[in-house]
Order: sequence, then structure tokens, then C-alpha cells
Amino acid sequence: MTIEQLIEGLDEYVAGIEARRKKRAEDLRAPDGWLSLTGLFELKEGEHSIGSSDAGDVVLPSSAPEHLGTVTLHNTHVTLKLADDLAVEIQVDGARVQAGAQIALADNQDGAAKPTWVQLGSVIFFVHKYGDHYAIRVKDTQSPAIQAFAGFAWYEVKPDYRVRGRFVPHPAPLRVEVNTTVNTIAEYSSPGILEFELHGQPLSLLVTSRNGNTLSILLRDATSGKQTYPAVRFLTVEVDADNNADVDFNMAYNPPCALTPYATCPLPPRENILPVAIEAGELY
Repeated sequence: MTIEQLIEGLDEYVAGIEARRKKRAEDLRAPDGWLSLTGLFELKEGEHSIGSSDAGDVVLPSSAPEHLGTVTLHNTHVTLKLADDLAVEIQVDGARVQAGAQIALADNQDGAAKPTWVQLGSVIFFVHKYGDHYAIRVKDTQSPAIQAFAGFAWYEVKPDYRVRGRFVPHPAPLRVEVNTTVNTIAEYSSPGILEFELHGQPLSLLVTSRNGNTLSILLRDATSGKQTYPAVRFLTVEVDADNNADVDFNMAYNPPCALTPYATCPLPPRENILPVAIEAGELY
């Protein structure tokens, strides 16, 4: 391979990384992306008022009626009872519902493709279950945070932080519990370990999940709390049919809780707190 070919290959690699970083910013600016979150309201057993009134239990953006209705948690079931005198159009999973209707709200762990979405104008809310907790998560597609978002800060692309690794499956999936940023426990079924060498040092990371050829990893390193987000960074890694892995820390990225206080993010398992500085990927 000639010097010109090497340079061309490097230029293509850097351009590819920069394009992926640009898309990440564009995705976050989507009307229903993480930047649209305006609230997360934990539900206790019983009835909760919902609406734009500050005196309510679940506070919606000001474009919503002051009193929309009530949300009730009974055992593991959440229902919404709309007020009888509503003059705004309410949609539930895209279908219009009448004032006074009572609606069962499936949560994000009920086995459905997504939780039941309730929408009125630019406001969307749904049940978010994390651990044993239930909450109403609120979004506003017109949230000022979307327009105010100035983009991400990244380390410059460093080709030496892209290495070849190997995925080593567990004999059987390993149950892993990790803490979260909201002091709950998240549980994963780890399919295996990612082994690699970085700057001459053998390292490994516990994989939290696998979807096809994509591995998902939670990690922290010696830059955490200094140049990078203190709690955790996420990394996805592609593997081939022989379990060879393309490990590229240039695409290590921050979790949603680095962007909004209304996210519930997992922390890395102890095995994934690396003793080295990963000076690549997203900054904080």
C-alpha cells in the first residue's frame, strides 16, 4: 500500500467518524429526542393530579390545561382519568380520545414496542418504569432546550484508539446488577466479555447486552470526572461471525443523563472501571 493510499484511508476513516458524530447531534435535536424532556415525576401508590398547574403532582408544560385529570398507580397498573371538561384534543397512541375517558397506560417494560403515549399539542407523556419505580416522563416537542443545544464537544479523532479485540461469550448469560444515577438497580444479562489491547496494555470490558452483531458496553476510565462525564460513557462495538471485534473509542459517548436531569442512566459494573485514560470520544 502506498503512502497516498494510507493517507486516503485515514481521511475516509476520520470523515466517517465525524459524520457519525454529526448525526448524533441531529438525532438529539429531533422533536421527541432526549432534549425534549421536561419532567420525570415519580408515582406512589394512589391518585395523582396532572396538568400545567404548579400545584399538581405531575406538572406539564404551560401549553397544557391546568387540570388535565388524574393518574392512578394501583399495584403495578397505571391509569389516566381525563377531566370531563377538557376543550383540547387528546390522542392516545395516535387515536383521539374523548374528555372523561379512562385509559390504561402500559409502561416501557410491559412487553409492548413502546409505552402508551398520551399527546396534546406539543406535549407528550407516558409511564417510565425503572427498577421497581414508576414515573410519568414528560416531553415537549417545542422545548427551548432543543433550540438552545449547541452541539457536542469531542476529542479529536485518534486512530490509535481504534483497536482489534475479541468477544468471548460466557458459557451461559451472566446476571449483572448495576446502580443507576437515580439510586435504583438495573439488571442485565451479560452475554460475554470483550478482550482487547490498548497502547500495549491488555484490558477487558463486561458486555451488558448484544443485539445481532452489536455489543453494548458501559464504562468509566481515568478521564471520568475530569475531561469526560463522571458517571459513565456508552460504547457500541461491532463483532463479526468469528467474534472478532472492532473497538473504536472515538465513538464513546455520553448517556442521556449528561444532557437532562430527567433521564435514568445505568452506571458501569465494577469490572468496567478502567485504570487507564481513554482520551477519545465525547467530552463533558
